[in-house]
Amino acid sequence: MKLTKKQEAEILSVYKSYWDGYLAGDLKSMVALLDASYTQVGSAEGEVFYTRQKAIKFLKETITQIAGKGKIKNKE
Repeated sequence: MKLTKKQEAEILSVYKSYWDGYLAGDLKSMVALLDASYTQVGSAEGEVFYTRQKAIKFLKETITQIAGKGKIKNKE
């Protein structure tokens, strides 16, 4: 599928918003981006969530572990 420039810009905007919110610990902004059918697979065996609510609960419990402590370089 070939994306239009507009579609690509929209996708990159959401992508940037997600990571900016995550790294800043802005849970409200992150939750607003998650679709009702959102699922999450993390880096550990216990970090698999098949519902939006369970993923949000996990974020609430762990967001302080990364907030203000990381950054992303070379996003391209």
